[in-house]
Amino acid sequence: MKNKTILIGLDGATWNNLGKWKDKLPYFKKLLARGVYTSLLSTIPCMTCPAVPSLCTGKNPGKTGVFGFKRADGSLFTYDKLRDEAFWDVLGENDYSSLVVNLRMAFPPRIKKGVMASATMGGSTKKCNYVYPAKYKGLFRKLHGNGYDDFVDNLKKLPKTKENFALDTREKYNIFLNAYKKTSPDFAFFWDGNTDYVQHFQWHNQKEIFNYYKRLDLVIFKDLLERAKKTNIMIVSDHGFEASAKYAFYINSWLEKKKYLYFKESKFQRNTRNLRDYMYYRIGWIVKNILPIKYFNFVFRLFKKMQAKGSAQKSVKGLYLENPRTNLNIIDKKKSVAYFDQSWGIRIIKENARDYGKLKHKLKKELSGLAGFNGKPIFKEVHKKEEVYKGQFLKYLPDIVFLTEQGYEVRNGTPKKIIKRTKDKRTTTGGHSNARKAIFIALGPDIKKTGKLSKPVQIYDIAPTIIHMYDSPVPKDIDGKVLKPIFNPRSVLAQRKLKYSDSGGEKQKMRSIIDDIKI
Repeated sequence: MKNKTILIGLDGATWNNLGKWKDKLPYFKKLLARGVYTSLLSTIPCMTCPAVPSLCTGKNPGKTGVFGFKRADGSLFTYDKLRDEAFWDVLGENDYSSLVVNLRMAFPPRIKKGVMASATMGGSTKKCNYVYPAKYKGLFRKLHGNGYDDFVDNLKKLPKTKENFALDTREKYNIFLNAYKKTSPDFAFFWDGNTDYVQHFQWHNQKEIFNYYKRLDLVIFKDLLERAKKTNIMIVSDHGFEASAKYAFYINSWLEKKKYLYFKESKFQRNTRNLRDYMYYRIGWIVKNILPIKYFNFVFRLFKKMQAKGSAQKSVKGLYLENPRTNLNIIDKKKSVAYFDQSWGIRIIKENARDYGKLKHKLKKELSGLAGFNGKPIFKEVHKKEEVYKGQFLKYLPDIVFLTEQGYEVRNGTPKKIIKRTKDKRTTTGGHSNARKAIFIALGPDIKKTGKLSKPVQIYDIAPTIIHMYDSPVPKDIDGKVLKPIFNPRSVLAQRKLKYSDSGGEKQKMRSIIDDIKI
């Protein structure tokens, strides 16, 4: 290995903003001119979880089993439950050390060779073991402040606390740089979560988002530009961002109208259920604005339990997939052939489908052709599940997978109107549930200086590319590919032959053994 690599993650960063602001962000503009950049296609769903586990492992959710923050039984995803090795542990097996700081979905922290200080999602950080090995905790004492609950309550006080985002990012990045200097790792990874928070709460006020990126330009981009003279730099995001939905598409109403779905409830029961669903969406945002976060979480769980009563399904070991959105107790399972399952998919009742393959094709075609109020498509992507995923968890997934166009979201409930304007008084004005296009930037001694690439890259490509940069064998079961086109043709990285290993990693093998023992 000749040159080290630093990876920077900007949670939710999108070309929708950075593209139009690049001329006003001088250091960012120079980063683009001195390297390569393009869109990065994230996972479906377009959420930090599963995107970050896929980024770290190079594997699609069909292999990691991670499709969201929690399982059907309500248990939350934690890093120790990830079955597959992160790429920095592959580096560790090849005697390269890593520094990973402030990464979400990485608690509790573990790393084979190096130091990890994970983002924390709850409780006081004084009691929280978020640094591994623990002897390095002194380097990160001010990384998280007072914990997640206080942080979320502060979000409600915007715009009073919006300046704190930039200050917090500067402090976290300085902590990262200090740890980088003290530990001298071969590879380093810093994650900025504030890009996500700012966009969630200030999307309606683009000026404030720009002001945050302007500070980011002076803090992070300026520093990276200097380091890129001797160090390879990558900048990625885990998903894109867009305005919150203005219209709700009630997919079960559509399925019922098309005679794919039948209910066995009375008119009174239906009206009661629709009222409950309405309260969940409409009243929930009002309650969120009033209650402290810990009380809101209690109310939210209560409403969620009421809404999903009858939807519970048996948890599958290693699978982080929530219960179906549809209450399965109220549908006629003898006549129905499809129902709304996840917020991003429809499940087919195979035993009721005359021709499963034809039905999948028909649903995909019909959803793709649906138009909204303005005559434009409701869905930007509609796929059969096997077109998006592969792996041992494929059989447990919704049969049709989709993303809506900006301005739309899919909801539960069966009102008479299939499309309705949302009237929620939301705290957030931006979201990313359907924003798959993230960002990718690379520059440094071994990287081309050709600017925009002609094709997007996949989130799964980051792990194998970094493994290759450290002359280590890429596990064959990784889904991503090494991004050799980004390398300078004269560089060692471009000329180096790709290496592959049969092993999926010690962690995955041990996890499989443990699961077999439990069975």
